[in-house]
Amino acid sequence: MEYIDESILMLRHKNISYMAAKEKTELFFDGLIEMVLPDDFVDMPQEQIRESFISHELPAYIKTKCNGELTMSLDILDYQEPLEVLVEQCMQYMKILFPGSIIYERGNINGFTGWFDSKVFMGKEIYYKLYFIVAKQGRNVFGSFQCRFVDYDRWKPQMMRVLNQIS
Repeated sequence: MEYIDESILMLRHKNISYMAAKEKTELFFDGLIEMVLPDDFVDMPQEQIRESFISHELPAYIKTKCNGELTMSLDILDYQEPLEVLVEQCMQYMKILFPGSIIYERGNINGFTGWFDSKVFMGKEIYYKLYFIVAKQGRNVFGSFQCRFVDYDRWKPQMMRVLNQIS
């Protein structure tokens, strides 16, 4: 290989393939949605929740990779607008909460999962966040994945894989 960057990217792609090989299936909200997650995703410990979330109202589910590198949260949205409207509203709220944020892409998977991703500035930290809404059986589940921005190229393919497998 001519450039060191090529070697680094090759190693990262190997790591992504390795991560994708170890998965488990989990049900959320009494079986409303089923997700295939990395095997080392665990419920976030209470002490880490207190450090990570400033709001008193917490999502119903908070999962994290064992080393804390990636966090996922899920909750029910009490809004009944169409999926596209909900995704647009979430993008607007995100821009209000994090004014310097940058939205990259958005999309729809299988007609019932809308998503968008962004670079978010929180104080001195920069994060990659992928937000998604799953509209199923008349209910809407709002979720997000978050990792440090420097790790997003490793995690985005894995997050998109999870979204593509939601049932």
